[in-house]
Amino acid sequence: MAAWSDTAVSTTAQQRYLSDRLQQRQLMLFLGSETPTGFSWLTSVDELVQLPWQAIYTTTRNQQVENKCRQYRVPHEVIDQPQQQSGVGNGRLPIYKLYGSPNQTVLSGQRLDLPHWQEFSRQIRAGLESGLTLLAICASAAELAMVHESCYSDVVHNKMWISDADISEEGQDEYRTLGWRVLPDTPDALSRILRDL
Repeated sequence: MAAWSDTAVSTTAQQRYLSDRLQQRQLMLFLGSETPTGFSWLTSVDELVQLPWQAIYTTTRNQQVENKCRQYRVPHEVIDQPQQQSGVGNGRLPIYKLYGSPNQTVLSGQRLDLPHWQEFSRQIRAGLESGLTLLAICASAAELAMVHESCYSDVVHNKMWISDADISEEGQDEYRTLGWRVLPDTPDALSRILRDL
Protein backbone atom coordinates (compact mmCIF):
# COMPACT_ATOMS: atom_id res chain seq x y z
CA MET A 1 0.00 0.00 0.00
CA ALA A 2 1.23 3.51 -0.79
CA ALA A 3 2.58 5.78 1.91
CA TRP A 4 0.11 7.97 3.75
CA SER A 5 -1.00 10.70 1.35
CA ASP A 6 -3.95 12.83 0.35
CA THR A 7 -5.07 9.95 -1.89
CA ALA A 8 -5.00 7.51 1.01
CA VAL A 9 -6.93 9.92 3.23
CA SER A 10 -9.70 10.49 0.71
CA THR A 11 -10.24 6.85 -0.27
CA THR A 12 -13.11 4.75 0.97
CA ALA A 13 -12.98 1.30 2.51
CA GLN A 14 -14.54 -0.07 -0.69
CA GLN A 15 -11.83 1.47 -2.86
CA ARG A 16 -9.13 0.11 -0.56
CA TYR A 17 -10.76 -3.33 -0.67
CA LEU A 18 -10.72 -3.33 -4.48
CA SER A 19 -7.11 -2.12 -4.46
CA ASP A 20 -6.12 -4.98 -2.16
CA ARG A 21 -7.92 -7.49 -4.42
CA LEU A 22 -6.14 -6.00 -7.43
CA GLN A 23 -2.68 -6.18 -5.83
CA GLN A 24 -3.36 -9.83 -4.97
CA ARG A 25 -4.33 -10.45 -8.63
CA GLN A 26 -7.79 -11.42 -7.45
CA LEU A 27 -9.74 -8.79 -9.41
CA MET A 28 -11.25 -9.46 -12.84
CA LEU A 29 -12.31 -6.51 -15.02
CA PHE A 30 -15.48 -6.50 -17.11
CA LEU A 31 -15.01 -3.64 -19.58
CA GLY A 32 -18.27 -2.82 -21.33
CA SER A 33 -18.91 -0.79 -24.45
CA GLU A 34 -20.49 2.37 -22.96
CA THR A 35 -18.71 5.70 -22.57
CA PRO A 36 -19.69 6.99 -19.12
CA THR A 37 -18.95 10.37 -17.60
CA GLY A 38 -15.25 10.81 -16.97
CA PHE A 39 -14.05 8.19 -19.45
CA SER A 40 -12.20 8.65 -22.72
CA TRP A 41 -11.48 5.62 -24.86
CA LEU A 42 -8.38 7.43 -26.16
CA THR A 43 -6.75 8.02 -22.77
CA SER A 44 -8.57 6.11 -20.02
CA VAL A 45 -7.54 2.69 -21.27
CA ASP A 46 -3.88 3.69 -20.67
CA GLU A 47 -4.37 3.45 -16.90
CA LEU A 48 -6.54 0.34 -17.04
CA VAL A 49 -4.09 -1.86 -18.94
CA GLN A 50 -1.25 -1.03 -16.57
CA LEU A 51 -3.11 -2.39 -13.53
CA PRO A 52 -2.49 -6.02 -12.45
CA TRP A 53 -5.88 -7.55 -13.36
CA GLN A 54 -6.43 -11.26 -13.05
CA ALA A 55 -8.21 -11.08 -16.43
CA ILE A 56 -10.09 -8.61 -18.63
CA TYR A 57 -13.44 -9.55 -20.18
CA THR A 58 -14.62 -7.02 -22.73
CA THR A 59 -17.54 -6.51 -25.08
CA THR A 60 -15.61 -3.94 -27.11
CA ARG A 61 -14.99 -4.84 -30.74
CA ASN A 62 -12.13 -2.38 -31.22
CA GLN A 63 -8.51 -3.17 -30.43
CA GLN A 64 -7.93 -0.30 -28.01
CA VAL A 65 -7.11 -2.57 -25.05
CA GLU A 66 -4.69 -4.73 -27.04
CA ASN A 67 -3.02 -1.69 -28.63
CA LYS A 68 -2.48 -0.09 -25.22
CA CYS A 69 -1.06 -3.36 -23.86
CA ARG A 70 1.46 -3.36 -26.70
CA GLN A 71 2.24 0.34 -26.17
CA TYR A 72 2.96 -0.19 -22.46
CA ARG A 73 4.61 -3.58 -23.03
CA VAL A 74 2.04 -5.44 -20.94
CA PRO A 75 2.35 -9.14 -21.82
CA HIS A 76 -1.13 -10.23 -22.88
CA GLU A 77 -3.06 -12.85 -24.78
CA VAL A 78 -6.25 -12.13 -26.71
CA ILE A 79 -8.80 -14.92 -26.34
CA ASP A 80 -11.99 -14.97 -28.41
CA GLN A 81 -12.67 -18.72 -28.28
CA PRO A 82 -13.21 -20.57 -24.96
CA GLN A 83 -10.93 -23.42 -26.01
CA GLN A 84 -7.95 -21.08 -26.43
CA GLN A 85 -5.24 -21.37 -23.81
CA SER A 86 -5.38 -18.72 -21.10
CA GLY A 87 -2.34 -16.55 -20.46
CA VAL A 88 -2.74 -16.62 -16.66
CA GLY A 89 -0.29 -19.48 -16.18
CA ASN A 90 2.40 -17.95 -18.36
CA GLY A 91 2.36 -14.44 -16.89
CA ARG A 92 0.34 -12.88 -19.71
CA LEU A 93 -2.83 -10.91 -19.05
CA PRO A 94 -5.76 -12.75 -20.65
CA ILE A 95 -8.09 -10.41 -22.57
CA TYR A 96 -11.34 -12.19 -23.35
CA LYS A 97 -13.04 -10.60 -26.37
CA LEU A 98 -16.67 -11.53 -25.85
CA TYR A 99 -17.76 -10.23 -29.26
CA GLY A 100 -14.80 -11.82 -31.00
CA SER A 101 -12.33 -10.22 -33.33
CA PRO A 102 -13.08 -6.89 -35.00
CA ASN A 103 -12.38 -8.74 -38.25
CA GLN A 104 -15.49 -10.90 -37.84
CA THR A 105 -18.55 -10.06 -39.90
CA VAL A 106 -21.49 -8.39 -38.20
CA LEU A 107 -24.60 -10.34 -39.14
CA SER A 108 -27.60 -8.46 -40.57
CA GLY A 109 -26.20 -5.11 -39.49
CA GLN A 110 -26.55 -6.15 -35.84
CA ARG A 111 -23.90 -6.73 -33.23
CA LEU A 112 -22.61 -10.24 -33.20
CA ASP A 113 -24.36 -12.63 -30.89
CA LEU A 114 -22.16 -13.88 -28.11
CA PRO A 115 -21.69 -17.44 -29.34
CA HIS A 116 -19.30 -18.31 -26.54
CA TRP A 117 -20.85 -16.24 -23.74
CA GLN A 118 -22.12 -19.29 -21.86
CA GLU A 119 -18.60 -20.77 -21.68
CA PHE A 120 -17.05 -17.43 -20.71
CA SER A 121 -19.77 -16.75 -18.12
CA ARG A 122 -19.17 -20.18 -16.55
CA GLN A 123 -15.50 -19.22 -16.33
CA ILE A 124 -16.32 -15.90 -14.64
CA ARG A 125 -18.74 -17.61 -12.25
CA ALA A 126 -16.17 -20.30 -11.38
CA GLY A 127 -13.64 -17.54 -10.67
CA LEU A 128 -16.12 -15.74 -8.42
CA GLU A 129 -16.98 -18.97 -6.61
CA SER A 130 -13.27 -19.64 -6.04
CA GLY A 131 -12.83 -16.23 -4.37
CA LEU A 132 -12.12 -13.79 -7.21
CA THR A 133 -13.91 -10.43 -7.45
CA LEU A 134 -15.39 -8.86 -10.62
CA LEU A 135 -15.39 -5.11 -11.30
CA ALA A 136 -17.63 -3.87 -14.12
CA ILE A 137 -16.95 -0.49 -15.70
CA CYS A 138 -18.31 1.15 -18.84
CA ALA A 139 -21.08 -1.46 -18.88
CA SER A 140 -24.54 -0.77 -20.26
CA ALA A 141 -27.63 -1.87 -18.35
CA ALA A 142 -28.03 -4.72 -20.87
CA GLU A 143 -24.42 -5.85 -20.35
CA LEU A 144 -24.83 -5.76 -16.56
CA ALA A 145 -28.06 -7.76 -16.87
CA MET A 146 -26.25 -10.31 -19.06
CA VAL A 147 -23.47 -10.69 -16.47
CA HIS A 148 -25.93 -10.87 -13.58
CA GLU A 149 -28.20 -13.46 -15.21
CA SER A 150 -25.29 -15.70 -16.19
CA CYS A 151 -22.87 -15.33 -13.29
CA TYR A 152 -24.79 -14.46 -10.13
CA SER A 153 -25.57 -16.91 -7.36
CA ASP A 154 -25.86 -16.58 -3.58
CA VAL A 155 -22.27 -17.86 -3.36
CA VAL A 156 -20.96 -14.81 -5.25
CA HIS A 157 -23.10 -12.25 -3.37
CA ASN A 158 -21.09 -9.01 -2.94
CA LYS A 159 -18.24 -10.23 -5.19
CA MET A 160 -19.60 -8.36 -8.23
CA TRP A 161 -18.91 -4.61 -8.29
CA ILE A 162 -19.97 -1.72 -10.53
CA SER A 163 -18.12 1.58 -10.79
CA ASP A 164 -20.28 4.16 -12.54
CA ALA A 165 -20.97 7.77 -11.60
CA ASP A 166 -23.93 7.88 -14.02
CA ILE A 167 -26.15 5.43 -12.10
CA SER A 168 -28.91 7.22 -10.19
CA GLU A 169 -29.45 6.65 -6.47
CA GLU A 170 -32.48 4.50 -7.32
CA GLY A 171 -30.42 2.53 -9.84
CA GLN A 172 -27.68 1.99 -7.27
CA ASP A 173 -30.27 0.66 -4.81
CA GLU A 174 -31.65 -1.70 -7.47
CA TYR A 175 -28.18 -3.13 -8.19
CA ARG A 176 -27.47 -3.47 -4.46
CA THR A 177 -30.75 -5.36 -4.05
CA LEU A 178 -29.54 -7.76 -6.78
CA GLY A 179 -26.34 -8.40 -4.80
CA TRP A 180 -23.95 -6.04 -6.60
CA ARG A 181 -21.67 -3.60 -4.77
CA VAL A 182 -21.83 -0.11 -6.31
CA LEU A 183 -19.18 2.61 -6.32
CA PRO A 184 -20.43 5.97 -7.63
CA ASP A 185 -16.95 6.71 -9.03
CA THR A 186 -16.04 7.50 -12.60
CA PRO A 187 -13.86 4.78 -14.13
CA ASP A 188 -10.97 7.26 -14.47
CA ALA A 189 -11.13 8.32 -10.83
CA LEU A 190 -11.28 4.73 -9.63
CA SER A 191 -8.41 3.57 -11.85
CA ARG A 192 -6.22 6.42 -10.52
CA ILE A 193 -7.09 5.45 -6.95
CA LEU A 194 -6.35 1.77 -7.65
CA ARG A 195 -3.03 2.77 -9.20
CA ASP A 196 -2.01 5.04 -6.32
CA LEU A 197 -2.96 2.84 -3.36
